[in-house]
Amino acid sequence: MVLDSFQQARYIIGFKAYRKQTLLEEIELMARIEPLNREDVPEMEQMFRVWDERMGYLPNALMTMVRKPAMVKTLAALSQAVHDDSSLPHGVRGLVGQMASLAHGCQYCTAHTAANNERYGIEAEKIEKMWEFESSDLFSAAEKAAIRYAMAAASVPNAVDDALFADLRKHFNDTEIVEIQGIVSYYGWWNRWNDSFATKLEQHPLDYANTHLDKSNWQLGKHG
Repeated sequence: MVLDSFQQARYIIGFKAYRKQTLLEEIELMARIEPLNREDVPEMEQMFRVWDERMGYLPNALMTMVRKPAMVKTLAALSQAVHDDSSLPHGVRGLVGQMASLAHGCQYCTAHTAANNERYGIEAEKIEKMWEFESSDLFSAAEKAAIRYAMAAASVPNAVDDALFADLRKHFNDTEIVEIQGIVSYYGWWNRWNDSFATKLEQHPLDYANTHLDKSNWQLGKHG
């Protein structure tokens, strides 16, 4: 059987998730750096309320980083610039973020982006069928081009080539492409942060991932 490049990437990433889960089954799971409690950093309370309103809880990734308040504030400003100051539809933004995390292999961020996409109003079937986007009628040609680019841009080594970029330009102008790359790069920060620190996944994204994500490509692993 001959696999195309995307099938190969899906197989490799799925195997990595399975391998991580297998290796960790006999290990006591815990975050490498424990998140702080909000009472520990009262000076951040105003910012915490933004997350309360946006997500309904304070993510453990944030509460780990809050040891360096300036980092939190800077990344929050970047998040606002990437997500709020954008001409891209919510659907494209959400799908790009989810595929970027899938391609990197961060199970924590994959669960978060999938659960976030539900809040953006993206159909559950799309969220569940991300790996089938090439052959699925659920996705528009523009969405497929953006997802394809996100997968290549988030891969290591980078897999963006001239043909892929030319296809992206059929659907998006230069400003929109910059916005797409901004999303991929933004999640690149979180992917590496949470994968390295084995950040514990919160209950809401955990429940969503367990219900909607393909177990051959998503495992809780070290984030339990």
